[in-house]
Amino acid sequence: MSGESKARELRSALEELDAELYLLDPEEAGSKIAKVLLEQGARRIALASDPLLNEIGLERSLRDSGLELLIPPGPVTDPVAAAAWRSEIAEADAGVTSAVAVAVETGSALLCARVPDQRAVSLLPEIHMIIVREEQLVQDIAELMESWKSTDDADASAVIVTGPSRTADIEKELVLGVHGPSRLIMVVLRRMKPGTKVPGHPSP
Repeated sequence: MSGESKARELRSALEELDAELYLLDPEEAGSKIAKVLLEQGARRIALASDPLLNEIGLERSLRDSGLELLIPPGPVTDPVAAAAWRSEIAEADAGVTSAVAVAVETGSALLCARVPDQRAVSLLPEIHMIIVREEQLVQDIAELMESWKSTDDADASAVIVTGPSRTADIEKELVLGVHGPSRLIMVVLRRMKPGTKVPGHPSP
């Protein structure tokens, strides 16, 4: 299945989950992501420490758009300091992470807990944004787990995210955001064309 076909299937799955999808070119992703977050009313953004976010110059783009950023300080061993940091993340409007892979059939993303603060950044803010490359799209949960096994982080814990947090009370009334983010936004970066340059970064 082509990348375009996978993106169409993923969009359909995410719509069923009340989640959003943006398909962006890498060279424009930073500025467009900033625009999406601003349109969502987000002003304070927590970023996970992730190479993909650095590759698209996301931190610079968000700062240039006037957004306030919370950047993980690295591993925090002191329990008091760790709790204080998690409290800061909980005050953010949005958390931005990457993922190991995304299953287009269900709209499920697999996140690695080894990435510093990825769990807190993905769970505590009201909005969770996941950014992945087009080549990280797989067909189903079986392929998602195969992708996980093939990484160097397969011995670490992981979590599968499928849509925003949701629960139902005794009357079966669905409520979003009780145990985690109430909104999920997924950004898929198209394959970069040869010679394309991401602003502020050398050509691949």
